[in-house]
Amino acid sequence: MVVPNSLSLEKMDRDSRITRSLETVLYVGRIERRKGIATLLQAAAQTKEAFPESRFVFAGDFHSSLSESEFRSLVHLHGLDSNVELLGLVGWSALTDWYRRSTVTVLPSHYETFGVAALEPMVFGTPVIATSGGALSEVVEADVSGKLVTAGDAVALASALTEAEGSRVPAS
Repeated sequence: MVVPNSLSLEKMDRDSRITRSLETVLYVGRIERRKGIATLLQAAAQTKEAFPESRFVFAGDFHSSLSESEFRSLVHLHGLDSNVELLGLVGWSALTDWYRRSTVTVLPSHYETFGVAALEPMVFGTPVIATSGGALSEVVEADVSGKLVTAGDAVALASALTEAEGSRVPAS
């Protein structure tokens, strides 16, 4: 049996009217514990210190391991109320717009079996910061298509996010 590649470059609408927004970090996936959401929010708080206007956008639905109210409590705990946007489930057309406009996509998972979520943003030239455990390190080439950090390491993740955001800041 042949399983077709779900990412067809020929079918991608590369709308050039959408431009990158500075300091926009995109997370796409289920919002659950094993996806490293708590680590991402810790790193977001550290990143906000360097880039106060940072925007952390979450596209996905909640899993039973992390309720929306617990997520919102973590957002508040880390002082990110005005920096986090929760989109919920997003259709493919809207998601591709987010890939185009984001500075970076982040995948802080503790474990992944395959990284389609890492491949999608790369189609649009969006760098990916992912964890080095599991299959993500086979998809993200360190310092080429993105950065790899150790799962659960909020300091390393914040450093990678700060570096990514800093590299997009226009020279003054």
